Amino acid sequence: EPNPPGGAAPEVPHVGGEDERRRRERRPEIRPRAGDFSARELSSRDADVIEQKLVFLVRLTVGADRSDAMKPYPEVDEIIERWITKGFTDSPGCSLAISRAGQIIFSRGYGMANLDHRIPNTPSTVFHVASLAKQFTAMSVLLISSDMNNGKKLIRLDDDARDYIDELNGLDRTKIPKITIRQMLHNISGVRDMLVMLTLAGWRWGNDVITRENILDLVGRMQTVNFEPNTAWSYSNTNYFLAGEIVRRTTKMPLSEFAHKYIFEPLGMKNTRFVERHGEIMANRAYGYRKTDPSRQSFEMVSYT
Repeated sequence: EPNPPGGAAPEVPHVGGEDERRRRERRPEIRPRAGDFSARELSSRDADVIEQKLVFLVRLTVGADRSDAMKPYPEVDEIIERWITKGFTDSPGCSLAISRAGQIIFSRGYGMANLDHRIPNTPSTVFHVASLAKQFTAMSVLLISSDMNNGKKLIRLDDDARDYIDELNGLDRTKIPKITIRQMLHNISGVRDMLVMLTLAGWRWGNDVITRENILDLVGRMQTVNFEPNTAWSYSNTNYFLAGEIVRRTTKMPLSEFAHKYIFEPLGMKNTRFVERHGEIMANRAYGYRKTDPSRQSFEMVSYT
């Protein structure tokens, strides 16, 4: 149960012991590969500032009353203006909502959704959330892995992805015996990242329109993987693109239609959807921008597809 306003935070249970040790022992040994990720070291001052802001937001979510939903919080405004909009009203920004016990206690838009027409962000602005969509792709795969058709499961997570994606059959089964759907969802399949391959092929990520057909053609040209499946970890957008294709080919529905019917609609997520094609109209959408001159407020639109 949630704490009463101003109440003490619940004690976090300790995770460990014999069960935890056994669970860790069952995991395959996965070695991060050079170049998989990068990190910027924070100065102690940066860390202190971020910690202070996080403590404030936690206090806000724990201590606020539900009747304060539209109450202004100057402290939140100060955080956004300092770190996001930097005091400019004609800057790209964000929308922020804070919920407690399933109730929105604060919501507000900051900056602009469209710089051309000076349309501000609001709590109802729709944003391109990029790889946050992957959790819903994975959920879709899990849903069909539990579905039955004539007494048989539509898919099994340990099936070979090549049984569903013909384009992957350029990967020799004598050299690569199995690439499972489960391995793709965990990014341990070794399948190469499509955005890296497109960049090497001369495509301009963020400017050129990239279609589903382009990616399938690229996948069909692959003859090897980056490493033997289940021996290392490497983030690959191709894994989740192909997971969406498995949903499409087994259910005879595009991922957007499947997710709407079985995830978004039942959960009441009325303004959330997958975009199937470039140029698709979406009401209240914010456009993406990147800064062209670090010394001033200068931006250009980005074409994410």
